[in-house]
Amino acid sequence: MRLEDLQKTWASLDKKIERNWKLNLEIIRRSNLDKVKNKMNNLIWVKAATLAFYFLFSILFLMFSVNNWEVIHMAATGIVFAIWTISICVATIHELQLITNLDYSTPIPEMQKRLSAIRLMIIRYLRLGVWIAPLYFGFIILLFKLVWNIDIVAVGNQTWIASNFILSIGVFVPFAIWAHFKLSPKNAEKRWMNALLRGNGSQIVSALALTEEIERFEKEQ
Repeated sequence: MRLEDLQKTWASLDKKIERNWKLNLEIIRRSNLDKVKNKMNNLIWVKAATLAFYFLFSILFLMFSVNNWEVIHMAATGIVFAIWTISICVATIHELQLITNLDYSTPIPEMQKRLSAIRLMIIRYLRLGVWIAPLYFGFIILLFKLVWNIDIVAVGNQTWIASNFILSIGVFVPFAIWAHFKLSPKNAEKRWMNALLRGNGSQIVSALALTEEIERFEKEQ
């Protein structure tokens, strides 16, 4: 075989390899991006359910305040819980906006950047949840009023009420402060954080792994 023929053969083989590589890349890209979309759609449903849940309880807490407006501590309890649930609703709407605005046609590095930003936002908003701990006595007030129609603050033992107040200030407030700072983006890669986000943010971890697979294949060119 002449050198010229050999060169043509090698050139033809190079073209075939290049075509095969591009085809494989396109297959992997489409397959993985479809999986990423499915993961994020699952997260959208989770967030939508969360929004519906807390929106419903926002209305219920406000109704509780209105129905018990003449009793200051009752009305205040309902308002405080309504503010808490509304805050979670606002945070969830923001998360949904970021998720639904994802553009799956952007370059992989840009998509990874946006996915990571959403994950960090979810971690930050988790902090809202821990601040319900110091307000646990509000649940006791609600329980007694809704189940037995009893104003536990008015008829309860004052020593018991005072001890719960001290417990809230001395234990649950420090706990909420500690948890607030632990739920920080700097701990995003910790194992316990991934466990905490399971089902409510872990989809992003899976999506990032899928995009990294695409990125690795692209770099093999």
